[in-house]
Amino acid sequence: MAAEVQGAEALLAERTRVRDGAAAEHADAQAMLAAAAPAWQAAEAAREQDARLRVALAQAEGAVQRTREDLERAEAAVGEAERIAASLDAVLADLAPLAALRHELAALEEASRAAARATGLRQQVASLAADQQRDVERLAQLETAPRLLEETRTQLGAARVAQQAAREKADAARGIWLRDRQEAETRREERATQWRETKDQRDQIARLGAEAPCPVCARPLGEKCAAMLEELDDRLATLKVDGTFFKQRVEQLKAEPTDVLGAEQAARDADELVRTLERREARCEQAVHERDRLVPLVAERATQLAAAEAALAASGAPYDATRHATVQGEVARLAAVELRSAAERAIAGELPARRTARDAAATTLVAARGEEATARDAVARHGFAGPVHEAARLQFQTAQQRAADADVARARAEGEVSAAATALAAARVRQAQVERDAERRRLLRADRMLHEELDKAYGELREELNARMRPELGELASVFLTDLTDDRYGEFELDDQYRIILLENGVPKPVISGGEEDVANLALRLAVSQLIAERSGQPFSLLVLDEVFGSLDDVRRSNVVELLRRLQDRFAQVIVITHIDAVRDGLDRVLEVRYDETRGCSTVAGADGVPLDAGDAPLPLAAGA
Repeated sequence: MAAEVQGAEALLAERTRVRDGAAAEHADAQAMLAAAAPAWQAAEAAREQDARLRVALAQAEGAVQRTREDLERAEAAVGEAERIAASLDAVLADLAPLAALRHELAALEEASRAAARATGLRQQVASLAADQQRDVERLAQLETAPRLLEETRTQLGAARVAQQAAREKADAARGIWLRDRQEAETRREERATQWRETKDQRDQIARLGAEAPCPVCARPLGEKCAAMLEELDDRLATLKVDGTFFKQRVEQLKAEPTDVLGAEQAARDADELVRTLERREARCEQAVHERDRLVPLVAERATQLAAAEAALAASGAPYDATRHATVQGEVARLAAVELRSAAERAIAGELPARRTARDAAATTLVAARGEEATARDAVARHGFAGPVHEAARLQFQTAQQRAADADVARARAEGEVSAAATALAAARVRQAQVERDAERRRLLRADRMLHEELDKAYGELREELNARMRPELGELASVFLTDLTDDRYGEFELDDQYRIILLENGVPKPVISGGEEDVANLALRLAVSQLIAERSGQPFSLLVLDEVFGSLDDVRRSNVVELLRRLQDRFAQVIVITHIDAVRDGLDRVLEVRYDETRGCSTVAGADGVPLDAGDAPLPLAAGA
């Protein structure tokens, strides 16, 4: 870290020297830029003045060109107006018959419309006559429609009655078949369930022999075991025969019977007949509606036909289509000439104004040429020199670039000096931190050595205490285990991890049942409680046991209660929490805890249901449920 601090100091000195050189270069560049600026400003002003004069010259030249073009257009307009004025009399003579032709065209168009109306009337008469003939023929075909409609409705009513009867018969047949099949499946499942239950019961009795409990009274069967097995075999045989019968019955009823299929087919035939008659009824109703519609329509169409024939007879005006086309073409030609002549008359009327505009354009052209000569003379007198301007520009740009580079170099040098100073400060901070960390590591190393020694000492003490207490706990637990198991188990050991090992005839038992494990755990808890009481030098006032009778049989429950009574010299009060009613008679006092749903709280009462007063005190051996 000392070398890092020394290097940071050297770097800061070097970058300070570079910064000072950059500052001197920046000052020289600024002086050079200040010397070149006046010449450049004068050259730039001369260039701008030359540009303004040349723009004025270009504008004057453009004005001359535009004025020349205006003059040319004005002379062309004057010539056009003079030509149109000379030919206007011949055009007016050609338009003389236009009014008479327009009157004739109006008469011919009216005759054309009358002829078109007559043609429409002839087509209408033909169409009305054809429609009338078709409707009369159709009306003759529909005369029998009302009678057929009545006959079809009568047949449909009878068919619907037969359809209802056939559908009820089919539903009844299917319901009987489904009921028989469901009943057979239910009976088969019942027999199968009864057979499995009886088989499990028979296998259990055969496995347990005379010790098997009676299915009725739950007492051991004893010498009645063989009779019970024989009775169960007979029941199994009967259930198997019944199951086979109902299985065959289910297979027999799986397919639909013939009477069900026949009834379903008859119902489908009745449905099809009803649908056919309903379609026929709809067609007959449609025919009746069409007949009722055609009767007034035929009368109305006869009236329309007579009126159309009368109108056709009244329209007999002559019409010449060839003359109509000829007159129409001539009127169109003359109308175009008339339209063109109106425009030409307007142009001929503009002839004096166009001559005045031509004279004004000539005067404007003379004035524009004078302004162009003046602008050209001003450009020549100014005498702008391009090489002089370019030399001043290059000198000024060189000075400006040098000043910008010097400014960047100075800013970079300032930043590097600041960075070097920051790095030096950081190196000095890290050097101080390293020194503080070294001192802290030394203190922590000494502290760790102390804790390692304490951990080793406490571990050895714990192992020594466990080794001294384990045999004593095993002896106390063995005494309790002997009392609880009626001398079946008299030896109890704990391994290094304080796991329970039961000895049967001096040999460790590899597997113990759930009840045996609960008894062993209870014995160990009692041994621990007694050991604590003895080591403390005074009896404990309270021992609470929660649900210790769950997996014990009646004999072991009684042994636990008796053992707890013998502990009264060590524990002034023993409370047992249990839900097993069989142990109530062996306790001094029973307290019942029940939840009152109406009040939303729990209540405590004696075995007779009377609530416990606040002044009552539990007796030495009590239970709560």
